[in-house]
Amino acid sequence: MPVHRGSDSSGPYYQWGKTGKKYHYKAGDAKSRQRARSQAERQARAIRASGYKGLAPTVASPTKRCQHWRNAICTIRVVLIPYLIVSYLTISV
Repeated sequence: MPVHRGSDSSGPYYQWGKTGKKYHYKAGDAKSRQRARSQAERQARAIRASGYKGLAPTVASPTKRCQHWRNAICTIRVVLIPYLIVSYLTISV
């Protein structure tokens, strides 16, 4: 999960992931913004050092990345083609 920038009722912030702590900074202050980003990146390093390896891979997870009008094409490319290859090899042998 990357560090991302967002904004809420308290102002702009940097955050690691969806549920990590929000590190707010003062809008227009480059030093404050850099400090908030550094804190969020430090949190990411600490979480990974404690053993976080990311989400478990699933068959459906690659298709979630296809968030555009070609979603059906991505589904065919990511899920269906490997399935057809495995099916062909199983039938051929």
